[in-house]
Formats: sequence, structure tokens, C-alpha cells
Amino acid sequence: MSLVGFSQNVERQFKDGVLGYLLPGDDLASYFKANGLIENVGRGQDRITYMKVQKPEGGALSSTIHNYKTVVPAWEEVTTGLDYLVARIILSRQSVDKFKTGKWLRGDLIRDTLDLVMPQMKNQFDQLIAWGGEYQDTPDAMDVFAGSSAGITGIFNGGTAYAAGIDGGDDVQEAGDYLDTIEGMIQTLRASYHIQDQYLVLSDERTWRFAGNENQFYSTVGITERQRIHEKKEVLKWMRSPNFIDSTGLKYRIAVIAPKPTPASVSGGKGPQNNLSIYESYNFDVLFDFNGGMSGLNYVFYIIKGFKLVEHRSTANQRSGTLTLT
Repeated sequence: MSLVGFSQNVERQFKDGVLGYLLPGDDLASYFKANGLIENVGRGQDRITYMKVQKPEGGALSSTIHNYKTVVPAWEEVTTGLDYLVARIILSRQSVDKFKTGKWLRGDLIRDTLDLVMPQMKNQFDQLIAWGGEYQDTPDAMDVFAGSSAGITGIFNGGTAYAAGIDGGDDVQEAGDYLDTIEGMIQTLRASYHIQDQYLVLSDERTWRFAGNENQFYSTVGITERQRIHEKKEVLKWMRSPNFIDSTGLKYRIAVIAPKPTPASVSGGKGPQNNLSIYESYNFDVLFDFNGGMSGLNYVFYIIKGFKLVEHRSTANQRSGTLTLT
């Protein structure tokens, strides 16, 4: 007996069910997708090659044209393995039989199964983009292609470190610290030729909450620094999430990123490649074991996310060290 025995299109139902969880939301993956920062490299691919770009160089000031600076562009090609988030799901024959005979106490076996797995996998993917190998859910020790586990980095433990706070010690307890940090990060991004109309601010929930505390007033009229930052025209939004914290739950950090390339009107043409990209092979694809047949008294299938977060320009991600909030 195969899975087709209880639904003629069960594989399609699982795949369609997964798509329902991939609708745009307020998460990093949705932001990357909406801004064209995700590139599919094809199912089955385990390695990618991309170009790493260095900071631009200019000429030299001289009193004669014979004194010049020689600039040799360094085009560095990097090959790396993709990382995989995989869930192996087992449905018992007994559960399937209950569903087939109308004795399943809930609504739908397929939907109920996905409701248990997909929200957590989406959160895990968000965590991996944010913290890489330091994500909250303990990484699997198995690493077949040497592309995953603790070696990977995310936005909050990659990029370029920026000393937050007015005093530059990642201490943001005093009034003005948050605002000075965001403005300083944006200034650093612009100085590194990441010229954009708006930038994305990222942090964990606790850091965002403390930016609105009573000791973080921007002015005498009672506007908190958090409110002022939200109102700044250079800030697209302040995205915060419980997924943006590391596995220890103690590394509170804030980042400002410029993931898209400099606009063509500024760069004088097509513009360079993205500053940050996600390369993906499997996008929560559903694959069945034994061609939908049984293994013992179980049906087995997998949900797979194959991806790699790449910082083509690390200066496009300005992130703090671990913040002192109290």
C-alpha cells in the first residue's frame, strides 16, 4: 500500500500545504524575497561559487600626470557548501488508517502534520539567517558536505562590528545611545559607498523594548529614541524578532544593513551585485521516501531547505557587539 491509497494527490497536497506557510510575512526571508535577494541555484546543488567584492579604490593626488596610483581590481571567486535544514517526518500506518476511515479526531492529517512542523522550521530558517551556527535550536552535528553547523555566520555574528553607544563601548543605557548608534551605523554605511535612500534596522525584541524605556528619551517632550528612530526617513523599518537572539539568549545586538546594491543612478549604470544574498537549492521542498510507499509500518517524507547566506560586501552589514542594556 502507498500513500496514494488514502489520497490520490497526497504529495501535491503536502507541497501545496507547505506553500501556504511561505506567504510573505514580517521576517527576514520575506524581506530578502521581496527585494530580489534570493537566487535559486537548482535542486540538488550542494556548492555555489560567487564573487566577493572589495572596497573601491580611487586615484592619487599629484602635481603631474606621471605620478599615479596603480589600481588592480581583485576579483575573488569563492566556492562554498550550502547549508541544509531537514526534517524527516514519519506518519504511522495506524494514523493513516484512522484518517482513511474517518476516525481522525482532528480536521485533516496532512494539515495537522504540517501545523506541527512548518512554523518551527520557518522560525529556524529565520534564526539561521540571523545567527548562523549560533541559532537558538541546537544545530545537528551531522555535516555531510562541510557547509553547515557552527561554521556558518548570520547577520548578527557576521558583517562588520560597530561599537554601539555614544562612548563606543556597546553600552546603550544612557539617553542618546540608540540614536547615536543608528545614525553612526548609517554614516559608516554611506562612507563605505552603500548609498541608499533607506536602511533596515534589526534587533532582538529586548533591545527594541529597552529603546523605548523612560531613560531613553530623545527630547524634553517625551519622545523616546525608539520612536525617533522609527520616524527617521533614512530608516525603512526596525525589524525585531524573538528569532534574532543567539543560542545563549544573552547576546543582545543591533544591526543596520544595506543588502541591495547602490542604485544604478548613483553607480553609473547597471549597478553592482547585491551586497547580501541568499542562494537556495531546496525551498522547503517535500520529498517522499520509497516513492510514497511504506517503510515497515510507517510512511516517510522529508521537508528540505537548502541555502547559503552570503555577504558579498561585509561592510554592508554594520552590527554591534553584545549590548549592555541595564
